[in-house]
Amino acid sequence: MESGAQRVTGARCRVCCTARLRFQWRPNRSGVRRDGRIERAAVEACAVEWLKEATTAASNQLQITEKSTASFLVVQDLLRRLNGTSETEMQILCSLLTLEELCKLEEDLRQNAINKFEAIKFDFAKTHDRNALRADLLRPSFGSVTCSEISEAMARCFISGGSLARTLAALAGCNEEDAVSLLRFARRLSNLFAPIEFTKQVARQDWERFPFAFGAYLLPAVDLAVRSLRDSGTPSPPETRVKVSVFGATGCLAAALSSRLGCQTSLAEPSALLRSCLESLFHSNAVACTVGEDADASADLFVLSLDEDGLFEWGHLRVLKEHLKRRREVAQRLGIKVEPKVLPEVLCIKAALIDDTLPRIRGCRLNRFEKMRGDLAISHRWPRGACHIRPQMRSPPQLIYESSILSLAENADKSYVSFFPEPGMPVNGIAVWVQFRGLPEDNSICCIQPLPVRRAELGFALHLWAHFSDVKVWFEWADSGPGQLTTPPLGKTKLPPWHFKMLNDHERNRRYHMAIARAISRKQAKGGTRVLDCGCGAGLLSLLASREGASRVTAVELSPLISDLTKEIVKDQNHQIQDHFSILAADVRQLSPEQVGEHDIIVSELMDASGLGESLLSVLQHACHHLSAPGAQVIPCGIRLVGALGWHRLPNCHDAFDFSALNALYFCSQLGGPFSQKEPPPCLHGGTDLPSLHSGPFTSRNLNRLRRHEVWDLLSPEQTLLTVNFSKALEGASLYPCTNKVTLQVSQDGVANCLIWWWEVQLDECETLSNRPKALGGCYETHWHQPLLPFGPLPVTIGDELLLKVSISDSAGQKLNFTLEPAKPRSATAWIQPALLPEDPLMKLLVNWRKDLEEACAENTALTSKFTSRGDLDGLQRLQKAVLILCLMPQAFGCGPFVRDRLLQSYFGVAYK
Repeated sequence: MESGAQRVTGARCRVCCTARLRFQWRPNRSGVRRDGRIERAAVEACAVEWLKEATTAASNQLQITEKSTASFLVVQDLLRRLNGTSETEMQILCSLLTLEELCKLEEDLRQNAINKFEAIKFDFAKTHDRNALRADLLRPSFGSVTCSEISEAMARCFISGGSLARTLAALAGCNEEDAVSLLRFARRLSNLFAPIEFTKQVARQDWERFPFAFGAYLLPAVDLAVRSLRDSGTPSPPETRVKVSVFGATGCLAAALSSRLGCQTSLAEPSALLRSCLESLFHSNAVACTVGEDADASADLFVLSLDEDGLFEWGHLRVLKEHLKRRREVAQRLGIKVEPKVLPEVLCIKAALIDDTLPRIRGCRLNRFEKMRGDLAISHRWPRGACHIRPQMRSPPQLIYESSILSLAENADKSYVSFFPEPGMPVNGIAVWVQFRGLPEDNSICCIQPLPVRRAELGFALHLWAHFSDVKVWFEWADSGPGQLTTPPLGKTKLPPWHFKMLNDHERNRRYHMAIARAISRKQAKGGTRVLDCGCGAGLLSLLASREGASRVTAVELSPLISDLTKEIVKDQNHQIQDHFSILAADVRQLSPEQVGEHDIIVSELMDASGLGESLLSVLQHACHHLSAPGAQVIPCGIRLVGALGWHRLPNCHDAFDFSALNALYFCSQLGGPFSQKEPPPCLHGGTDLPSLHSGPFTSRNLNRLRRHEVWDLLSPEQTLLTVNFSKALEGASLYPCTNKVTLQVSQDGVANCLIWWWEVQLDECETLSNRPKALGGCYETHWHQPLLPFGPLPVTIGDELLLKVSISDSAGQKLNFTLEPAKPRSATAWIQPALLPEDPLMKLLVNWRKDLEEACAENTALTSKFTSRGDLDGLQRLQKAVLILCLMPQAFGCGPFVRDRLLQSYFGVAYK
């Protein structure tokens, strides 16, 4: 028989937390008896009062256009806070209300808030141009459809022989014709981006540190299996070669090994474009492997490589399942009972509950900023970068599945699992990994899935359903209470994933903190400590300035969504900070001294990978010219761009398998560039000479995670490309437009395909900050990557001299323009005698890729404009619900998992990783 505490804990009711968080409720105030009991009426009154206040405030804010999005956050906050409580509050509620009463009260509050949200949403849409409806603010809740419902619907579709489009339309409630158009768009995206995502997977491999990468963990087993089959005489007659079928492009290493062992090898890959790339890759490595949509169903050995994003979400297990079915049908007709050998033979899947919320940063709580991460319950890779927020294990790891790959391929499975996490600690996700024989546990494929937040109490377990299918492994809380999040995921409307890595860049935070503290100490001696934070984001630098004794802090943030959360973060601090703290949702460049006054210290951290790509020059110029007090200080006080000629390519695998045939897809600087022609170009304009698969004038790579001399290197000594002194703006000088010319002298023979640069920022007289690669002497691995400008390729020899022109002339002061040409007549070998470089085999794909993408996007625009042009919110939301279903289980509808980001960006303006 369960106790009242156990029953309430299982239901996870949150009403008391709602009242306490909003109204600073304390046990010794009105409505609470000395024995710790709280009057039921007081609980209801607080909760209802909060609901009324929140919805009234949201309605009022609709009247102010620039703050209308805040209303969504107000109501969303109500729904979020219904999902957290403490042990003490649980005991109080247990002694007062029954389980049924608690559930009913919470459900009423939740439904009222959801209803109000729907009303606000439609009112919001009516106040804006219906031809440009904000789809990202109108999307339905993720909680409205679960993976289990999708899986069950797909099973019914398979049994009845129905179409996928009809199943999608039934789940989403949209028109079947619209579902067909959406599926066609998603599949085209899947095909177009499959080779791009494949090259990204290759690029991030570290074959020495992570031996499981790209199916490398299977290579010893493949070798052993092939030799075992030969010894047993399985190929009949004996002179027949062993047949090996590999499933998925990530199994290319296994295919190469089996081919080199003399096997008849085939590889199955559903994407047509990726199949073309694999054919070029195998040809360049002299690997005899047949690549097709299907593999050889009569093979003696089937090899399946698991993926990093969700174990089976690339859909190769489903392809294997179809081949096994086909093989058994043939074997039954021929009376053969021999089963094929399958690798890996046994799957050992483990899991643990985790917490990857934003930690305290230099003593500041920024938890509220978690709202900007969203609630998308989609699996993704375990973060391994230096500045990633590292998930904390909140429960001991435990085995949740151990069986053969054949068993999982044939039957979907579900198991009930219980975890005992640390009492009182939040849990917001689960880590899942596969343990391979012979490898240490930290060298395994590992991914994480977000979950609605739970908090365990002492002595109680958290229960989940673990689901296993041929396209996905997913988890759901076992109880159907408030843990099933129904909050519309407004979170990641504007924030890219790197923002949280930036907040977790501890060395960056420390150096800014020291510079701000010195500046405030210096100004306090003179009587002025007014600080202006330009582009405050979560408000960390502003909070540090306030804590160091600034008399007044003005934090300015362009995005209203972010500034609203920053206000909540400030409210979480002590009242002394709030009293002299103001936050504005505005563009710094539009503010006047009459609005914000003059400031003694101007702070900004608007450096992107390139250094100047976030309008740092124009923001600081306006702030220093118009918003600074006499004798003011600016942090940072200057920036220097440093760079050199370089080359960059995909890594090979232990010198045994070369991926360079795919360099054009990865870096967009192909072998058959302009210098394969008879007449060399007069000069190279960065990013404009070649077909490009990336957006913008430059791209960026994390060179700290790539080995120098093997994957990248410099071909000339580093040079200062551009220097800007921000302190001069305090004297009235203009920071831009600016230009510079640099002579680059080649120091070693090679083929340059990019300009590599980095920046060094002088915060004050003591502190500097730089994203210089560690291999070139950088102090630490920053969250910033290093910018690279693709060009060429350009054959160079020692002694060549090239003239690099760098300029910034746009109105925002953020667009870097580069031009490369001979420093003087006959100073560059390639311009004297063009080198006849071989033509890239993927040139045709590069030329046609962008055209195909534009056609697909035009088709999708026609689909969405059908609703937005007439303000059909219901139709748009049904279509958006179909998108969310595709994002939850893309491979069930014939799409790759990498289409999620593109679909979410297209329909909601968010990213999930």
